[in-house]
Amino acid sequence: MKDERNQDLLKLVDEIVERKNEEHVGTVQQVLCEGPSRYNKERLSGRTGTNRIVIFDGDAHRMAGKLFDVKITESTGHTLYGDPVLSS
Repeated sequence: MKDERNQDLLKLVDEIVERKNEEHVGTVQQVLCEGPSRYNKERLSGRTGTNRIVIFDGDAHRMAGKLFDVKITESTGHTLYGDPVLSS
């Protein structure tokens, strides 16, 4: 009974997180670049001010430790994907 309730709560939390992340698609978020992504070293990983993980392309040597804007293009579960907004 306890395990069933725990699974129900985890499912609810996942649904809420997915819905909240989907709301970010199309927005521009300020991201702190942490460096290469844990699962794909060809891409970078960072976090928004609300601690959401964002995956994007870029140069780790130039971008790691820096804050910049990323346009969110996709959401999959607990992860956001986007493109850095280049300042002119």
